[in-house]
Amino acid sequence: MSSPTPSSGPDPQRAAGGAPADSPPSIDLRTTPGHNASDPAGPASRTGQGPGSGRRGGRSNVLPLAAVILSVVALALAAGAFVRAGSAGAASPAVTVTAAPTTSGASSPAVATPSAGESSSEPGAGAPSSSDDGDASQQSGVPLPTVGYTAAYQDKRLLLTPNTDSGCIRYVDLDRPAVVASEEHADVTFKFCGTAGGGSQLIFPNVEVAQVTSASATPEDCAAGIEQAPSSQEVTLSRQLVICTTTDGVSTPDQPARRKVIRLVVNSVEKDGTADITANSWLIPG
Repeated sequence: MSSPTPSSGPDPQRAAGGAPADSPPSIDLRTTPGHNASDPAGPASRTGQGPGSGRRGGRSNVLPLAAVILSVVALALAAGAFVRAGSAGAASPAVTVTAAPTTSGASSPAVATPSAGESSSEPGAGAPSSSDDGDASQQSGVPLPTVGYTAAYQDKRLLLTPNTDSGCIRYVDLDRPAVVASEEHADVTFKFCGTAGGGSQLIFPNVEVAQVTSASATPEDCAAGIEQAPSSQEVTLSRQLVICTTTDGVSTPDQPARRKVIRLVVNSVEKDGTADITANSWLIPG
């Protein structure tokens, strides 16, 4: 039996446009397991990621969770620090020390600041002293009563002479009335330093001073003048001048403090500065 003779004609596969007969076999992807014929891109097109994308997605979910946990831990630590700071502040000493800033190389001393509720040892930090009470009441602006005055003393004469040994001044207590050695209980200061120094003057420490026209002015007249037409606290004396003022009511230790309205009538003023004055006094009611 004779062998078939190879055909020298054209290859049927080549004529049909196919692959050569000796080419590797082709793989039909439509029949490959896991391949969707309608999805040419394959599984990667459905996930939007290549190989290993599942692992990266897992890490991206873990990171936000870790951030949340760290935030919670940080808040808890901050709350604990706040509680500890509050407890330390409650147990701290009541006195805080503040160092004054300095611009030089020398250190500045620390200044201790007492806390609320502590008493201060500085003078004037507490209640005002009795010597300040009179001045405060005299300058408080409380209106003087218009009725109810009673006489304390009447027609007391004061002869005020120049004092060349003590700075040209003399202190006068109008509650008694008398010339005194110091200004502790003085209600007015008499001053004469010669005519070039302004002549004879009365200097009052409080603002309740008025000049009235009548030598027989009543305490009510004086109160009205002080309230409605106050004058300067430094008054140059002249004959027949009438001055009204008030006192702090403090004189000698054995006398109770009781404020008074005073009327001063200047009888004469000599060339050497000597002043002759008549004083009348009434207790202020209340």
